[in-house]
Amino acid sequence: SVQAMADAASPSRAGPSSSPAGPPQTDTDTMADNAKGYLLAIVGEVDSPEALRAAAEAVGRGIKAWPNPAMKEDVSAALKDMMSQKPSVSDDIQGQQTLQHSSDNMEAVLLLNPILDTVKSEVKNMLTHQDRHKHLVFGGKAAENSGDWVLQDGAFSFLDLVDLCKDPDVSTALTSMDSRPCLTVHCASEGDFKGTPCAVKSLEQQIEIQINPKRDDCEIESTEDFGCYLIDTTNLETPFNLLEPAKASGFLKISKPSLYVFPAGKGDAAFFAVNGFNILVNGGSSRKACFWKLVRHLDRIDAVMMTHAGTDSLPGMNSFLQRKVAERDLGEPSSGTEEYNDWLSKVKSPELGVFYFNAPEKTKATNGDSMVLTSRELGCDTLENLKLLDIKPHHCMRTDSKSEPLTLFNKVGVGKLDMYILNPS
Repeated sequence: SVQAMADAASPSRAGPSSSPAGPPQTDTDTMADNAKGYLLAIVGEVDSPEALRAAAEAVGRGIKAWPNPAMKEDVSAALKDMMSQKPSVSDDIQGQQTLQHSSDNMEAVLLLNPILDTVKSEVKNMLTHQDRHKHLVFGGKAAENSGDWVLQDGAFSFLDLVDLCKDPDVSTALTSMDSRPCLTVHCASEGDFKGTPCAVKSLEQQIEIQINPKRDDCEIESTEDFGCYLIDTTNLETPFNLLEPAKASGFLKISKPSLYVFPAGKGDAAFFAVNGFNILVNGGSSRKACFWKLVRHLDRIDAVMMTHAGTDSLPGMNSFLQRKVAERDLGEPSSGTEEYNDWLSKVKSPELGVFYFNAPEKTKATNGDSMVLTSRELGCDTLENLKLLDIKPHHCMRTDSKSEPLTLFNKVGVGKLDMYILNPS
């Protein structure tokens, strides 16, 4: 058409084949672009001073693995600036702290004990930022086999990183950069975070990526001081902060047959109750036990069933058992005092009945990577806590081909509840 011809002839309607506006990029521009970086350091959930020290050391090693040695002074300045700050604390998210630094050549963010949504948001911010060198460091526990980063309310997986890189906003930002962006990830070498070719290939179309690359450490000033700062700044949650006491008095009575299935992160947990009997099945993958807000209103849990020893079932249960141990160790103050009322609210938690768990009694933790959370390590913690509580775990095994049931509950005038064990035998 005539209009189409006019549009094609108009210089103001330049199409994709037209030259980009502005002067061409010079070597000086490229050097300036290469001298800009973004550091995102994350300290995951830690449950002991030893774990905190190991996490701080892991963050320090990750920072020393900075991919561009020419920027070591900028990185050092960022660390010094963050150490001079007081971390910002979220009113809505218990335990989470944040530090930030911004300069012409350097952006840096430090997350202490963040939740999963915060990690995803900050990783997206890093990926969409125009700085070419992006350095992601995680210090904390990683789940065995998967390598997922353990956080206070869940876990960040390699698949989460892949999904973020393929997010439309991120893809647009990455492809619009003048120089091909590069991402270096430093964390526990486990699962897909080992940097296998298959894992890296899934991201290489969006960004040049290296996972735990082997390179000489970049001697960055202030790294050791920054590690000490992390140890002093990160707060370890007590069992009573992790699993807060109920505010209401009295106990919940469940009369009708009920089944509660909890959102347990990357695991499972459920609570089953009939008139006069209840059973808790598994504990979920988060230390902030998903079942706690229900069971803290009960006077007793008649039975606990751990279907297996795994990183998806034991963390929540171990937190519950650790709280029971902490309750026992609290000294009882004088009656009628404010301290007594505080003590009374803390120790008001359900009694534990029979505990079914197929972990071998002589389980011992292996001396592997201290930053990898293993089922064996968690099983050891479970058995140790049960021992401190004078609770002997009962094994659940099928002993013959007839699969005789195990009677969980039997009450005259109410009924009987049998459990058939199909596996293991």
